[in-house]
Amino acid sequence: MRSSKKSCSLDPAPVSLVVECMDVLFPVITLIINSSLQSGHFPEVWKEAIVTPLLKKCGSDPSKNLHPVSYLSYISKLTESAVADQIQLHLTNNNLYPVFQSAYRKLHSTETALVIVHNDILSNMNKRLVTLLVLLDLSAAFDSVDPSILLTRLRLKLGLNGTALSCLIYLKIFNIVGHHLPLVRCYADEFQLYLSFNPSCAVSQDEAIRSMETCISDVKQWMTTDKLMLNDDKTEFIVIASQHLLKKAAINTIRVGDCDVGKVSVVRSLGMWFDDQLTMVVHITKICSVTFYPPTQY
Repeated sequence: MRSSKKSCSLDPAPVSLVVECMDVLFPVITLIINSSLQSGHFPEVWKEAIVTPLLKKCGSDPSKNLHPVSYLSYISKLTESAVADQIQLHLTNNNLYPVFQSAYRKLHSTETALVIVHNDILSNMNKRLVTLLVLLDLSAAFDSVDPSILLTRLRLKLGLNGTALSCLIYLKIFNIVGHHLPLVRCYADEFQLYLSFNPSCAVSQDEAIRSMETCISDVKQWMTTDKLMLNDDKTEFIVIASQHLLKKAAINTIRVGDCDVGKVSVVRSLGMWFDDQLTMVVHITKICSVTFYPPTQY
């Protein structure tokens, strides 16, 4: 059984003990999980969790940047894993995954997601184009999903019935973005919107800004309708190009909801730092600074 082996205070017995006795307990656990799936009943006690708040960004305001981590009982995690495997198999066999959706898929990791984005931007630079990259910030993305909306979308769009993973509700964003932008990459709930333009052409530059702002507006409207929330003031954008072309790009702010978001020179996405010339100097410096921390004294 594929699931985290960490024990939780909600478990009636240590997980290590359950794993050791799996030969005996396996038929019983299988019967419990199958009964839950067949009846469509997920016991209330399985929904209980020990929630621990973790700070997403060091030095930021804790009141706005706490990420809740839920520790569930072992049987709850096993059931979730069983459902996830079946849904993933259904989506893969029927080609229902968007091409650019990473995470929770074989051969679609953070590494492949970052390599694709980096390669796309580098290709644009070689064509003497400027890339406008926007990183959307979703508030409590998975925790705020409305179950009724999720189940309706699973049934009508993906042919699924019963409970499922909340990340699937975000598949719709690919359809919305596709009407405005040529490219969108996603890892779980982290979305990277970007497009390229010719900085020497004022019309091309204005069109790029208009397309991006309209796209974000439509995404925000969809999220509001589906009872989700986009953090306007925490959404970031960066303009990436060679040093010469950056001087020609006159984009300093973009409109995100009710906020005018200012351009930054460095952004962090999926653990990787992108600077405005794609030199990777900031990323290397950050990694090295962590590597050379002095050993802890005991």
